[in-house]
Amino acid sequence: MKKLLKDKVFWSRIYILITLAVLIIFGIINDEVKSFFGIITQIDTFYIFITVLVVLVFLFFEGLVIHYLLRTQKTNVTLWDSIKIGMIGLYYSFITPSSTGGQPAQAAYLKRRNIPLGGSLAAMFLKFFAYQNAFMIIAIISTVIMHHKLVEMGNMLIYFTYFGLFMNGLWLVIIPILFSRRCLKFLCGICIKLINKIAFLKKYNLEEKIDNFRRDFSDYSERFRKNKKEILISILLSVPQALLQMSILYFVYRSMGNTAAGYIEITSMQTILQSAVCFMPMPGASGAQEIGFSAFMAPYFSEGSMFASVLIWRFFTYYIFILLGAVIIIIDQLTKTPKNNQADTK
Repeated sequence: MKKLLKDKVFWSRIYILITLAVLIIFGIINDEVKSFFGIITQIDTFYIFITVLVVLVFLFFEGLVIHYLLRTQKTNVTLWDSIKIGMIGLYYSFITPSSTGGQPAQAAYLKRRNIPLGGSLAAMFLKFFAYQNAFMIIAIISTVIMHHKLVEMGNMLIYFTYFGLFMNGLWLVIIPILFSRRCLKFLCGICIKLINKIAFLKKYNLEEKIDNFRRDFSDYSERFRKNKKEILISILLSVPQALLQMSILYFVYRSMGNTAAGYIEITSMQTILQSAVCFMPMPGASGAQEIGFSAFMAPYFSEGSMFASVLIWRFFTYYIFILLGAVIIIIDQLTKTPKNNQADTK
């Protein structure tokens, strides 16, 4: 399994490098690249500074929600550890197709601290559920605000917008189903049956581990079903976090010297764009994000600045999280001591 995960991450990284190469080659053969460096030198550094602050506060809220959810299950973690867990999750989400690697990687990191895998994975899924609720609130409001503009831009964008809302909304149904004891028992039962059919896996006593996982996961989810206040608080904390992430494009827009559109309009369009393409099965929706940007943001950026705008926007919404996550993982591995691996639960 470890080899499969490493192979998956390896090919995802190759995909990201290919995406970057394609983007650069596109820029080289595109007339817009001729003005790229000229535009970069004219960027308003004040708004770039604001963008950096937005990213940092976004990461703070990412860690804050995780910290809150882990503390509710009596897990003794610091806020800084929770921020690191959040950055690790973002890193693996952005380098794996359809963001499938984030929660398992976070659970594995917590397992290293002797925190039960079932409970930590349940907490990370609940964190994802809270963020999806917050994002859907903002996405629906944004669609209502910008519906007339989308109609003017063409039916195709409307269809992508509705489909994106539908796909994102599915998570609000799927996650509660996964938290059902009956569903979890059914899925774990399938895993056990598959394991029993593979001779060499029997010696690892995986059936007992799966049962322990199911029990921990169910116990954690049961506590939240009985006390819905924690779920509501998690969603409320996730609203400013999602809004911060959706605001990044506005400050990139202003850094390019644009003033025609206001904060609400640009933020709404980025939210709609994110909703429309985030379900694409590529790491970080690479490729789809860039194409979507050209379609949804064409009215707001001049032809000469589109290429530079895409690069700056993607850096602050995608590549910066990969870079920061990689740094955190490397530092954590280099500074890992036996103390870090001791039990850290009450």
